[in-house]
Amino acid sequence: MLDLGETHTFLVDQLVKDLGLRLSSSHIFMEVVDSKAYKITGMSYDVSIMLDRLRGNQDVLVVNLND
Repeated sequence: MLDLGETHTFLVDQLVKDLGLRLSSSHIFMEVVDSKAYKITGMSYDVSIMLDRLRGNQDVLVVNLND
């Protein structure tokens, strides 16, 4: 799952290994509506993303979505 939101780009942690991304540690917490704040798994920087004909690089927050 990849969410290209208006403020941040999120990537599910299960894809980090599959895509061969480097994971950096982070002290960022995120809060889901009506839930407590969770520490993100980490950050992956300068990830190449292609959507249809649009291409670019993004820093992504890696999150665990097992909940």
